[in-house]
Amino acid sequence: MRFFWTKFNINKGIKLLNFFFMLVLFIFLKNYTEAEMISEYRTSRQREINAHDISRADNSDHKLTYYEKRLYPQQDFSSDSILMRIERLEIALFGRISDEELLNERVLKIESEMALLELNSSKRTAQLENEQRGKIKELKQEKEMMRENKLKREREMIREANLKRENRRRNYSMINPLIQGASQRLLRMI
Repeated sequence: MRFFWTKFNINKGIKLLNFFFMLVLFIFLKNYTEAEMISEYRTSRQREINAHDISRADNSDHKLTYYEKRLYPQQDFSSDSILMRIERLEIALFGRISDEELLNERVLKIESEMALLELNSSKRTAQLENEQRGKIKELKQEKEMMRENKLKREREMIREANLKRENRRRNYSMINPLIQGASQRLLRMI
């Protein structure tokens, strides 16, 4: 009995140590990735927004707002700097920031990618509509087949009932003369 409690406590202790080790490892990895992201952001070259790179005259701010609304419908980033907005869109569209290029080139790339997404979106919508039509057609066919199968089962049940009735009638017609003959013999005997 003593051995059981010792073994039980050892297993419990090992599980507890494993839990704390995993917790410490998780906290370390979380802090490490956050520190890595912060250091990467700080060590990247300082970028300045040049008035010539993005001008308000070409409505880049409005374009960015439109694209942000398309990608993030419930959020408003208009108070952020243009650079942050461009970087956010690049990460969303390309998965990385392309800070080697001029800002107006980056905006043009974002525009072209958004145009492709919208084109694919309309194609996808048409494809989904076609799929829906196909599914509706399949459902109608399936429903028709189920109705036909139900009618077949009903016809089969009626046919089986008619066969049973016919068998009972045939059996009765075969037994009926015997009963009549037996009843006539009984009457003669009396």
